[in-house]
Amino acid sequence: MAEQLRAPYPAECRGQAIDGVELVLLDADIYGVATRYERSQHQLTLSDRKMLSSLLADLDRIWPSLPTEQARSYYGTARELGTYLLQSRSPVPEDGIDE
Repeated sequence: MAEQLRAPYPAECRGQAIDGVELVLLDADIYGVATRYERSQHQLTLSDRKMLSSLLADLDRIWPSLPTEQARSYYGTARELGTYLLQSRSPVPEDGIDE
């Protein structure tokens, strides 16, 4: 993940939305979930899994409309990371409460 965080964000994506999806927020939300995963002994909560599934569905939906190859490469890495996280261990309960 550190390598992706060092990758420059595609300038053509700044301030852009595709079909109601703000690209910079999509990026920030995916990497926010990944950061929580790293800080929580490599586990995701059920709500993080649901959020990530929704984010990846949005990404799949807008994929054909990403403006450049650089944008597709950048978001392709985010997609791979999100997919990896979803395939990780079983979700942990929220605040000790089973959902």
